[in-house]
Amino acid sequence: MTNDQRVNKNAGLNSSLISSSNPCFAQSDNTSPFSSAAQFVTELLNCYVQNEEVVGLTFAVAYKDKVVYSQAFGWADLENNSPVTIKTRFRFESVSKLFMAAAISKLSEEGQLDLDKPVRTYVPGFPEKRWPITTRQIAAHMGGIRGYQTKDFIDGQDIHQQKFATTEESLTIFANDSLLFEPGTGYQYSTFGFTLLTAVVENITGQAYEAYLKKEILLPLGIESVIPDRQEEIIPNRGRFYEPTKERNIENASPIRSDFKFAGGGLLGTAEDLTRLGLAHVKPGLFQANTLEEDLFVEQTRKNGRSVNIGLAWRIGIDEEFGKVYHHSGALPGARSVLMVWPEYELTIAATSNTTNAPYYAEQFAQTLSHVFMTALKADSFSYNLQDSKDYKLNFSDEAGENFSTMTLSPYVCSGSLEAPPLIVQELEKRGFPKVELLKVMGNYQNSDGSTSVILSSDIGLHRLQFTSDMRKGLSGFIVELVNKFEWEITKHQFEEIK
Repeated sequence: MTNDQRVNKNAGLNSSLISSSNPCFAQSDNTSPFSSAAQFVTELLNCYVQNEEVVGLTFAVAYKDKVVYSQAFGWADLENNSPVTIKTRFRFESVSKLFMAAAISKLSEEGQLDLDKPVRTYVPGFPEKRWPITTRQIAAHMGGIRGYQTKDFIDGQDIHQQKFATTEESLTIFANDSLLFEPGTGYQYSTFGFTLLTAVVENITGQAYEAYLKKEILLPLGIESVIPDRQEEIIPNRGRFYEPTKERNIENASPIRSDFKFAGGGLLGTAEDLTRLGLAHVKPGLFQANTLEEDLFVEQTRKNGRSVNIGLAWRIGIDEEFGKVYHHSGALPGARSVLMVWPEYELTIAATSNTTNAPYYAEQFAQTLSHVFMTALKADSFSYNLQDSKDYKLNFSDEAGENFSTMTLSPYVCSGSLEAPPLIVQELEKRGFPKVELLKVMGNYQNSDGSTSVILSSDIGLHRLQFTSDMRKGLSGFIVELVNKFEWEITKHQFEEIK
């Protein structure tokens, strides 16, 4: 986006946000630890959306049994100057898989589905393969079912433009292909696997997946916005979808049909309703305790004993400060989404966007904001500085401790920026990530241990830089451990290593 276009995009944006935003806090008085955290996040995200390639964004937080924060930023429809609201429906993409995980867990709990029986027990029409595949293996992407391939999108076979009337028709895309490996021995992320799980649910229940999902999962949780993203239908509150170009302009994203993958990446809804789904996974209620402990969140392992850090669709990680976290993100042209659940805190966080790869690293984005709310919860208070804060003089060093750059960082909201140190630029380019030249300063807050967290933003998302009395220690987490830290801070995430 050019400077002129950025000004045009932001002109009148603040007034639109004031009228369209609709925050919802757990408590309205100033004693709530979330009140200050919510104000900080609102100002921070307002700044982020105005300064990065993000057209529209919704963000919500739920705690214990209710939504405690819900806010909308930017535009749902640029052509008609329609702002985003908390009721705007954006695409969930692969976060849709978590709804299927809920459906098969419910059927298993009721004794209608054995997760460890061959899938052909429930879908006998699916071609027999060299090895049997189970529902559990498919849900953990260990079934050997292929992912997207070039043949799905060439020679008039673009599956994102084709209409598939039934699940059976959708299965024809991949049903006759060989498995990539013996189920249980490898990992291959596969949205097609969730199309096969759709057939499992429909054959067991005798209902369309959409109908079963609404009756058994959505209505019990009070979820009203979630529906399949059918291109031809008029859907109230559905936002438009956008994509940044290499020249940093904003264009309409290419249209997409999701007929073949409603369960794997084709649902629409709100960030609020994503957090309601998340709440169902922090304690028994919709599910029995043994379903949560023995099915949904048991890390699946390959036959060699190595974990893939996935339960039933949910990715499982460990945050160095706040412990266990369940999560999933999604991406499509014109959409980005993420849902993050912190079971020990009974806290869930969700974000949805109508802009391709905004934020690029959705998990780190959600984790950074999660830290804000959990810091407030842990300390029963939250202290931040957005407008009046001291400067930090930073000495950036390489792995050998050699100084190569010194610069001053002034943590004022939406003002000032830090030129990305060469090590960051080099590492990102080496790993094929988007180029980052500037890190913009969003604001800072105090942690319960007395350290300071500074929030930075870039084209690829939000980043948290933590300072302690030993400045070098904070910087080492950001620079020296770049490979693990800059993308996101959740450990036990090995997907890039699993073939």
